[in-house]
Amino acid sequence: RPPPLSPIMDGGEEGEFADGAPARSLQLEGVEIQLGAIQDGLRRGCEDVTGFVLWQAATAAACEALEELWKTQRASGSSVLELGCGLGALGIYCAKRGGGHVVLTDKEMPVLNLALENARTNGAAVAARCEAVAYDFTRGRPPWRPGVFDQVVASDVLFLDKLAEPLYNTFEALLGKPRHSHQTGVIGHEVRRAVYRGPD
Repeated sequence: RPPPLSPIMDGGEEGEFADGAPARSLQLEGVEIQLGAIQDGLRRGCEDVTGFVLWQAATAAACEALEELWKTQRASGSSVLELGCGLGALGIYCAKRGGGHVVLTDKEMPVLNLALENARTNGAAVAARCEAVAYDFTRGRPPWRPGVFDQVVASDVLFLDKLAEPLYNTFEALLGKPRHSHQTGVIGHEVRRAVYRGPD
């Protein structure tokens, strides 16, 4: 296992949410992901600002799990849904690894716009495979029928205890019951001291 990595806090000290952030790149399982700059002021008016932060350890864990999965299932051409995509690093990774159709979802429109911009930053081929849909997994059943996506993925979306049940229900609704044989769910999570807390 790789050593724990601190979240990239977008220009602030660890544990702070600064306003802007410079462009940067990261390596996920040998795949380079480019993330564009975050302009000052984008967080204003957002109910949840965690999507502006790259939680790198959880994203790396999800990518490692996907690599294990793809040893027995095809990555090329697969359809992927990312829940709570934030900056889109996990979904972009899936697109770069050959995912045919990647749907990035988040409840905050400024975050979704950043995720799409990051997809474009990683090249026309990646951008062509990615689309964004505003969706909050805490607000009832997902709008997609079971079996549509080969992989349902998420990274560091369990930062409040109350998110566990709706996340489980969303995975269950998307993966079907019984689960279709070609489908897999992957969640990257890092157990750590909370750096963001809301009502729990």
